[in-house]
Amino acid sequence: MLKSILSVFFLEFFGWFGNALLRNVLTWLAVPELKLWFFMQIAGLFLVPALALYAPVIYKT
Repeated sequence: MLKSILSVFFLEFFGWFGNALLRNVLTWLAVPELKLWFFMQIAGLFLVPALALYAPVIYKT
């Protein structure tokens, strides 16, 4: 049980960290807001498969 909780925690943490890092880098590069929103949506597409793996990770252990 602890292993599945830790794996979900790390998935959430690195998703949040990557999102914050991407947002800060694109803001620092002075990317316009519309393009910033576009890049954030593309980055979010990579999280959907990871979020879909929540159930197997939780129920595996």
